[in-house]
Amino acid sequence: MVPFEEVLPTVFQCRLREPETGTFSYLIRRPQGNLLVDTPPVTDAVLAAIDAMGGVVALFLTDASHTAKAYTLVERFGCAVIAHEKEVDATGLPEVHAFSEDIQWAPEIRLLALPGRTKGSAGLYYEPQRALFTGDLVTYDGEAFVLGLIPQDANRMEKRASILRLVQIPFQTILRAHGNEQAPAIIYNAYPDFAAFVEETKQRALMPDDGA
Repeated sequence: MVPFEEVLPTVFQCRLREPETGTFSYLIRRPQGNLLVDTPPVTDAVLAAIDAMGGVVALFLTDASHTAKAYTLVERFGCAVIAHEKEVDATGLPEVHAFSEDIQWAPEIRLLALPGRTKGSAGLYYEPQRALFTGDLVTYDGEAFVLGLIPQDANRMEKRASILRLVQIPFQTILRAHGNEQAPAIIYNAYPDFAAFVEETKQRALMPDDGA
């Protein structure tokens, strides 16, 4: 199996889940240096594929639980690791470039502070492909978006607010860290359904018997 598949122009999904976390990772191919979103499985085939695409200059973690064997990538490629400041300690890495609020990391890439799933959960918007990387934040059941509030969330109110504010971003495709055949990790042409979900959620919040 070829480890990486191009799912959008210049955007590749690692087809192998990271075994420790069960997550998918992504690589954005850029002339200025490639960017990984979350840690892929560290195998000879994956490392060779990254080498063949020109290496990687930075690894962006949507939350610290996706760190896995990031240290191997740092040693192999000399890449920087980027995470929200509230996730830095939990990565266990000696050096992490931290951010605390939305920042323009590159002209075409915006890093998003999306707290709630974890204290410092984060996302990334890649403007050229209108691609929104949401980590564990967005839940999709195969037919519709749902809030997906769970007891393990660091702050359910913050998570809800982070999910709802994504509607302000003019994305087309959502790329999640988790998915399966029934509820894919990548949701194309997602904005209309997501916007409808946000509007419905806001309307439910106005109802006296809302329990979300």
